[in-house]
Amino acid sequence: MGKELLVDDHLTEKMIAAGKRFLEELDRSEFHACAAFWFFQEEQRRWQFVVASPLVWEEGPLKAFEMIDQVLQSLGPEEETIPFENISARDPSDRIVRLVCSLVRSAGGKTGFRADKCGVGGTVLDDVYVYRGECENPG
Repeated sequence: MGKELLVDDHLTEKMIAAGKRFLEELDRSEFHACAAFWFFQEEQRRWQFVVASPLVWEEGPLKAFEMIDQVLQSLGPEEETIPFENISARDPSDRIVRLVCSLVRSAGGKTGFRADKCGVGGTVLDDVYVYRGECENPG
């Protein structure tokens, strides 16, 4: 397992790179992430790396987190990795996931972008960095 990255209230280039690398490794597994993004949790003043997959509702969150842990363990010791406690596995129907997928759709499918204080469907997302948002029905 790599070196754990410091995650606090500022999104850094290292966090963005670690998220990209983690998603690449998830893609090599059977996780099938349909959405992946950093999401700032205003009330906790910290960033959460969110991955959404049908696996969460098909096999349960425990199975999803087991796969996430396996991917983290597979990363090299010199790589900076996202701490396990900063990763959230969600169902594709989760409200925040659907909002991010709607944001991607409204951006013409563009990914690899940051949106600060953006409104989607009457809800404001404080801050988000989007790698992927391919929900089947973003709503």
